[in-house]
Amino acid sequence: MLAVGKAAIGMAAEAEERLGDRMIEGLVIAPASSIASADAATLRSRVMSGAHPLPDASSVAAARSALEFVARARPGELVLIALSGGASALVAAPAGAITLDDKIAVTSALMRGGA
Repeated sequence: MLAVGKAAIGMAAEAEERLGDRMIEGLVIAPASSIASADAATLRSRVMSGAHPLPDASSVAAARSALEFVARARPGELVLIALSGGASALVAAPAGAITLDDKIAVTSALMRGGA
């Protein structure tokens, strides 16, 4: 189970409860402010933070961890992915000629425009 976003802690807690022993492994990526919550401390999943609302190097590291996590799935295994608001900043994996600075600039412009 991979949960990413501002609501990742809550989504992961619910998924862990419902899946029980059927869940092999989990990764939760949330804003640092959410990780300090009591719910985060009770999760079986690995918890890490990314930046929000603007991505930074921690968001790139979180994206790398998420990609490695899903790549470990074996044939026949199901990967449940739960996304909520903020995921695009929390996991940033700029590709090709796009840089993290480019992503930050576009995100900043969108936020100034009301997005």
